[in-house]
Amino acid sequence: MKKNGFTLIELVGTIVILSLALIIVVPTVTKNVRNGMIDADTNAKSSIELAAKNWATDNMGTVGESYCVKVLDLQNQGYLDKNLKMPSNGNANINNAGVRIGIKAGTDKKTYTYKYVESC
Repeated sequence: MKKNGFTLIELVGTIVILSLALIIVVPTVTKNVRNGMIDADTNAKSSIELAAKNWATDNMGTVGESYCVKVLDLQNQGYLDKNLKMPSNGNANINNAGVRIGIKAGTDKKTYTYKYVESC
């Protein structure tokens, strides 16, 4: 008699091997995705800070000892894209977030600092 197909032992062995592979691969992939999102958020915040630097260069009369420019203002004036979102959570409502611009202490000339903040 001719046998076609797999035995139960072969099927169980295959399932066990695939399960072990998934146990090893899934946490690694999850960790890499999470780290990628954190890096993407950091890059988005750096882009917002760079847009604020450009804004401050164009609006030096507005910036005093401390000033906070909102993301919404940067978007409306063309320094940032309108549909900006944080990659990690897809949050479209970052319009109240901004960049705090201040003067660096202890320097002879005016040196400004730029720090992303969640709300202005």
